[in-house]
Amino acid sequence: SFLMQGYAAADPRVRPLVFVIKKWAKMEGLNDARVGLLSSYALLLLVINFLQVRTPPVLPCLHEIHKSKMQLISDGADLEKLKLLDAVHVFKAPPSQNTDSTGQLLYEFFEYYSKFPFDQCAISVKQGRSVDKNSKADEMLLPGGQWIVVEEPLSESNVSYTVHHRSAFLRIRSDFMMALESLDRNPSLGSLGFTIDQNTS
Repeated sequence: SFLMQGYAAADPRVRPLVFVIKKWAKMEGLNDARVGLLSSYALLLLVINFLQVRTPPVLPCLHEIHKSKMQLISDGADLEKLKLLDAVHVFKAPPSQNTDSTGQLLYEFFEYYSKFPFDQCAISVKQGRSVDKNSKADEMLLPGGQWIVVEEPLSESNVSYTVHHRSAFLRIRSDFMMALESLDRNPSLGSLGFTIDQNTS
C-alpha cells in the first residue's frame, strides 16, 4: 500500500529485513494464511512494528508525524491524487538514530517475538507500539482469531485473524524461538536455512 511504501522508504534496512523474514517464513511454511498461519501482510506489519519499538526507533509512527495526511485518508480523501506524489515525500520520515546493523535487527526480531505477550497485547503500527489486547477486542477479534492480533493501520481490522487455532499459534511461537536459538549458535543466514543463492536473490 501507499503507507507501506512510505515505511519501506524511511530506512535502508527495512527492505532487506522484510525480504529475509518473509523468505524464512516461506521456507518454514509459516507464510500461508490459507492454512491458518500468517499472511505476507501480517509479517510485514510485525516487522514494521518491531522496528518502531526499538530504542531508539528504526522507524517512526507515520500516523503520529503525519496526522493531517492520515486524517485525510481516514476521511476518504482521494488516494489517487495522493499517489501522484512520491510516497517518500508524502510520508517523509526523519533519519533514525538507531545504528544496529540489519543482522542485529534480524536477531532482535526473533528475540522480541519469541517473548512477546500475544495473550495480552496487540500489534499496532498505527500507534507505533503494542496495545492492550482487551481494548481492541470488540473492534478486531473475529471469531476464533484471538491468538495473534495485528491491527491493519487504516481499517483497524485484525489481519492475523487467520491464526485461529492454538496449535498454529504455538507453531509460530516455536519457530520464532528456534530461529533465535539457531542464530545464537551460528549468527549467519545459513543457520536459518538460507543458501548462498538465496542470500543474494
